[in-house]
Amino acid sequence: MSPASDQAAFGQRDGTVIVLNLHSGKTRTLSGRASASINAVAFSRDGYTLASANQDGTISVWNVRTGTFLETLTGHTAAAEEVAFSPDGRTLYTAGYDGSVIVWDLRGARRLGKPFRYTSPGRGGATGSAVSPNGSIFAVSPRPDYVRLWNTGTPTPIGPELRAPVGYVNDIAFSPDGKLVAAAGSRQAVVWDTKTRQIIRVLQVGQHGASAVSFSPNGLTLAIGRKDSVAALYDLRTGRIKARLPTDWSITDLAFSPDGKLLATASMRGTTYVWNVANNKLVSSISPPGSVADFSVRFSTDNRLVAVGDASGSVVLWKLDPTHRFEGLWAARPVGQPLTGHNGRVTSLDFGPRGSTLVTSSDDGKLRLWDVATRKLIGAPLPASNTGGSVHFFPDGRHVLGVFGSGTGIVWSVDPSAWATQACSIAHRNLTPAEWSEFLGHRRYQRVCP
Repeated sequence: MSPASDQAAFGQRDGTVIVLNLHSGKTRTLSGRASASINAVAFSRDGYTLASANQDGTISVWNVRTGTFLETLTGHTAAAEEVAFSPDGRTLYTAGYDGSVIVWDLRGARRLGKPFRYTSPGRGGATGSAVSPNGSIFAVSPRPDYVRLWNTGTPTPIGPELRAPVGYVNDIAFSPDGKLVAAAGSRQAVVWDTKTRQIIRVLQVGQHGASAVSFSPNGLTLAIGRKDSVAALYDLRTGRIKARLPTDWSITDLAFSPDGKLLATASMRGTTYVWNVANNKLVSSISPPGSVADFSVRFSTDNRLVAVGDASGSVVLWKLDPTHRFEGLWAARPVGQPLTGHNGRVTSLDFGPRGSTLVTSSDDGKLRLWDVATRKLIGAPLPASNTGGSVHFFPDGRHVLGVFGSGTGIVWSVDPSAWATQACSIAHRNLTPAEWSEFLGHRRYQRVCP
């Protein structure tokens, strides 16, 4: 029941919420739905917001007045059983079958992550995304044939949308100088001028569309990974194709090395090919025994490693060795143990600007930050959505962008010093020795906040 006793909300097994007007007797279904059966619902004190506790542990939030779905909150590791709002509506308390109570900031001002919705409520979105070279803007696709630029600081959309016959947008890339943005989709690949928002090039992607796009470091070449097993290289000055690099399976991702000498292509077959861009020759083939489909590939910032994320939920770091060859191709050997525990496909990954950290995105909707040297997870996975998506480091190395198929995105701070500052600004005090012993008992007590 709403606090004013004028509405009643009913959470359904299919994740929808029906609201009954107790004066008129009319019902309406709120847009969007929870990702699982709903166990409990609650109104905020003003009746404007509704939250649900869901069987898969997620929490869903709606605007009751407009009937729109606002966001999904993830954190419980078992079914969520109860929800309750604070009197001012800024805070939500949820209890789960995992034995935990989580306190959520609904207004967003106290969060380390800045969530946003880039599609209409109730509609999923394309996960193609990109961050500009200076980090001031990023690009997402709210619906087929459209790309939208966003201000990073807010985050809010800026200016009119970019429109072209791209189809469903699978990937987006900025040129190294930030003057151009390209999108690869199910119909074509398109390049726009970010300032004038005019179309610069429209490039063909074959009958089955394209899944990936990347600018060369010098900004003169655009590589398009096509689903017909071809990596096409275009000269951006003329719009003409420079090379067709054939593979034996649909390309899922591609990336230039930072020095621009190599291009890596990941494929559904589970083989990642590495090409010499100068002569368009294959130089290495990375195909581990029992390999599964590869979905993401990136070079480390020092050109020494190739990170490949696959359908098994693993990321393997490979070192190319031109001094050792097999059948004329460079040898590739794994460096250290794979990065595992992603709970689904590794749909996207990116190295930080210094190359010491790696961020990954998987089908479970979480972002994971890894220490490259130790191959260990830094902190807990960052909850962001309940679907897979794409992830990018910002140039400052202190923030990452996550964009998800749920139509939501997030800008996360991944700077530990910022975490401490934020925690102190919320708590306005240090942990007591008893609290420290409970949560950090293995570490020596110290004052963290000023």
